[in-house]
Amino acid sequence: MKLTDIDLDILKKLGPFKCNNNINFDNTKKIDIPNLVRCRYINADSATTLNLPKLVSCDWSISANSATTVNLPNLVRCRHINASSATTLNLPKLESCPGHIYASSATTVDLPKLQSCMYIAAKSATTVNLPKLVSCEYIIANSATTLNLPKLESCVYVDAPSAITLNLPKLESCGPILIGRNTKKIIIPQNLKSKLRDVPDDCEIIHPQTEPKLESFKQYFFRICT
Repeated sequence: MKLTDIDLDILKKLGPFKCNNNINFDNTKKIDIPNLVRCRYINADSATTLNLPKLVSCDWSISANSATTVNLPNLVRCRHINASSATTLNLPKLESCPGHIYASSATTVDLPKLQSCMYIAAKSATTVNLPKLVSCEYIIANSATTLNLPKLESCVYVDAPSAITLNLPKLESCGPILIGRNTKKIIIPQNLKSKLRDVPDDCEIIHPQTEPKLESFKQYFFRICT
């Protein structure tokens, strides 16, 4: 379904609605749909501003590669998000993105509720805050001086050459972690120290204390009966 500026004016007058079709915007520069709640796919690559304040879920992807401002304050789930030109990226409620998030121009990537993602590209962000992220295959954060991943358990590759502080206390499995000469502190389990690459001599490496796992009732019963 291809939409023009005229169609956009009509949509603004609707109450909350869902769209089960693909939405393609034809050369529309400013996209503001205040009552769209759910959709299948959005192609907004011509837009410089994308504002969907009530959108909760997108079944496939949102593509807005020319938009400098992407405002999706209620989005909870989406498979892919393409916002490579966005300097402002507002996704405070995003929990699940099983595909990729391209946010290469964002100065800050703050996704406080994101739990899982396959690929995150945040090449220009100086701060990358992912406090609830548990699993992600690839994290590219070339400019981040602060990379906060306190709950990350598994990752294939982390690229953070500018990080001053790297917080990975819950990491259980990973591939190479690339850091740089300015890194001053790394918090990482001791068994994964070998995964660090190019660690400066003056970098402090802290190994968090691991909490003992609680014994299950089955394990307890077996232990006292044998």
